[in-house]
Amino acid sequence: MPTHEQRAEQHNALLTTLRQLEALHPEELRRLDLATDLNFDQGTPYFEETWRLFRDLAQTPLDRASFSVLQRLSGVAQQALNILQQIKTFNPTAYGANARPQRDSLLQQVRDYYDGAFEQVMPARAMLTNTITDFSQVAADAQRVLARIDALFADKQEELNAKVAQATEALDAVRQLAAEAGVSQHALYFREEANEHRKAAARWLLATGGLALVTLGFGAWSYAYHLQAAPILPAGALVQLTIAKLIVFSVLVTALVWTGQVYRAHRHNYVVNKHRQNALSTFQAFAQAALDAQTKNAVLVQAMQSVFAPQETGFTSRPTDGTSSPQVLEFFRGVTPEK
Repeated sequence: MPTHEQRAEQHNALLTTLRQLEALHPEELRRLDLATDLNFDQGTPYFEETWRLFRDLAQTPLDRASFSVLQRLSGVAQQALNILQQIKTFNPTAYGANARPQRDSLLQQVRDYYDGAFEQVMPARAMLTNTITDFSQVAADAQRVLARIDALFADKQEELNAKVAQATEALDAVRQLAAEAGVSQHALYFREEANEHRKAAARWLLATGGLALVTLGFGAWSYAYHLQAAPILPAGALVQLTIAKLIVFSVLVTALVWTGQVYRAHRHNYVVNKHRQNALSTFQAFAQAALDAQTKNAVLVQAMQSVFAPQETGFTSRPTDGTSSPQVLEFFRGVTPEK
């Protein structure tokens, strides 16, 4: 059985070999100072994986290894060192015509060596690596991670709630604007109605003017004809002629009065619908200028009253019943959500 001193000596020898291997950096082993057909650039992947294998072994706690394991690892490391040192000191002139075959032989050795070295080194590393898990430390780390996750979740939840509140406010504002804009858009209906009544009033005004001229003309003609016919016509014929003229004149006057009333009715309806159009068109401006919801509701009530409150049509002399206006406003107040 080897003594403690022998194991320590073997351990030091292995560390020395590993330090020498670590000093042989893969970039230097490419030997780019040689010609392209003689350098070792093709072996770069093998150099890197071999260098990493023994670098990781040097970071393993080798002082816990047995003498036989240290001896076996020393042999593997020394073999790798010998091959890599030959590559580092390769001199093509020393081999002459056999320089290229010798280069290829060294590349093959590096390539074939790695698998065997890996099977020797990795089990030893696995055996020497401390695999005792400190579960209390893991639990503490897990608790810290969970606390961090909870804090992040709380921050994100607050941020999400703030964004939801902003989105809700924006949606309410959009809905309110849409409602106000919708009220203004409905003014188009009353504008069209006002234009229809304005055109109709213009036509009936022309008719009234025409009938007035006809009535005045007929009256003037009847008066002139009566002056000429009165001396020569008998009394009976004169009475009959007068009655006929009165009938025609009364019809003309009645038609004149009726056309005047129709004109007045259309003109009245034009004014009413124009007023409703103006009320709805200016609603949005007044609603936006209002500072609170109560004032906006008051403006809306007034606008709705101007629209739905019954107005005289002008086609009848009977006054319009005004009882439906409060009912409309009460209905509007009932469907308006309270703030």
